[in-house]
This record gives sequence, structure tokens and C-alpha cells, in this order.
Amino acid sequence: MLNILLGIGIGGFWMMLQDAKRRHFKHPKRPFGYKPYKIAIGPTLAISAAVLLLTLGILLVVVPWNMWILTRKLGLGLICLWMIGTTVNVMVEVSGAWSDISY
Repeated sequence: MLNILLGIGIGGFWMMLQDAKRRHFKHPKRPFGYKPYKIAIGPTLAISAAVLLLTLGILLVVVPWNMWILTRKLGLGLICLWMIGTTVNVMVEVSGAWSDISY
């Protein structure tokens, strides 16, 4: 998780700086203007985020109830949840459902 957070955070910060430098090079009299990097959020990203939050919520409750022991039953449940999320993502991509969402 630390790798992902640092990788995205540092990469996003670097892209923001490069864009500001490029704008400042084109218009040197204007002050530096940092703008956020725009990310297109499609339906599959929204589904993946929802499944991730659901998984983390379930783990937040179930693991302490289970005395901090990760059992085979919990692992199979997580695999099933992942399979459901992946299947829904593939079905959305193949069918083109929610393709009319504007960014």
C-alpha cells in the first residue's frame, strides 16, 4: 500500500510540477500556477473502487471478530468477492453499459 500511495503521490506531484514549468516557460510573466492532474473516472474504475471499499469494510469487521486469524473460509470469501467484481467489470466493458457517461 505504501508503494502505491508513494508511487501515485510522487508521480502526480511530478506531473503537476512539469505542467507548471511548461506553462511558466510559455508565459514567463505569469506566476506559477499549479493545477490538479485530471483523471477520467470510468465505470470500471468506479466498480473497482466500490469492490475495494466493500472488501476493506468486510475485513475491518470480520478479522477482529475472528480473533485476528485469517482462515481459509475468509480467503475463499475474498476470492469470490474479487471474482464477482472482475466479472462485473468484464461484463460492463464487453457490453458497453454505462458507456454514455461523460467525464
